[in-house]
Amino acid sequence: MTILLTGGRGKTASHIAALLDAANLPFAIASRSCSPDSKYRQLRFDWLDDTTYENVLSPKDGMQPISAVWLVPPPIADLAPPVNAFINHARLKDVKRFVLLSASMLERGAPAMGQIHEHLASMEGIHYTVLRPTWFMENFSSPHEFQCKAIRKEDKIYSAAENGKVPFISVVDIARVAFRALKGDVEENIDPILLGPELLTYDDVAEALSKQLNRKINHVRLQESELAEKMHEYEQEGKKDSIRPCLN
Repeated sequence: MTILLTGGRGKTASHIAALLDAANLPFAIASRSCSPDSKYRQLRFDWLDDTTYENVLSPKDGMQPISAVWLVPPPIADLAPPVNAFINHARLKDVKRFVLLSASMLERGAPAMGQIHEHLASMEGIHYTVLRPTWFMENFSSPHEFQCKAIRKEDKIYSAAENGKVPFISVVDIARVAFRALKGDVEENIDPILLGPELLTYDDVAEALSKQLNRKINHVRLQESELAEKMHEYEQEGKKDSIRPCLN
């Protein structure tokens, strides 16, 4: 049986793909665009185009039927409806296992991924796991992330957390849990909160980055509205420029 990875070119799915490949388990990557350099099976898929649902859920070219799906919702405001519609379509194809990437602060029934969680919990005859990780460590090292851009351009990180501590977690660890859940090696129908090994303030993060990069990285404390404005500023710049990785 084949495991389907949505968000196939994202941070978590790429690590899950490597684990599945190493375990010699069949899988396919679902993505809006295919990479010519990928060694993995790729299928065209768009959350916002339901005509592509059949494409990823129907076996082709010797592919075994889909048995489990890694769900990474699209980055849109009203993300639950298309994901829930896809889940419904997958059930018609007899898919019984779903693993959802959610967030630590989102309970079942909350907005966004919480609505997908609620939908999964309401369905009969399926097995689901909702992973609720805290903040990603890779927010500071992935070239398209706000914090990484700020490090690269300003030698700064920004937060509205004051002295709050965060158990940052690596996508590698999230992928390991997802890998087990997709295989059915965890307790069924649960929503574990995934935490990193250490509680860190943003001052701690800035200090660690300074040592690693061998240059001073400063933590700038902002109000929530100021942080949102700063993030929007970088988002607009990102549409114009290609920013290289900060850890080169």
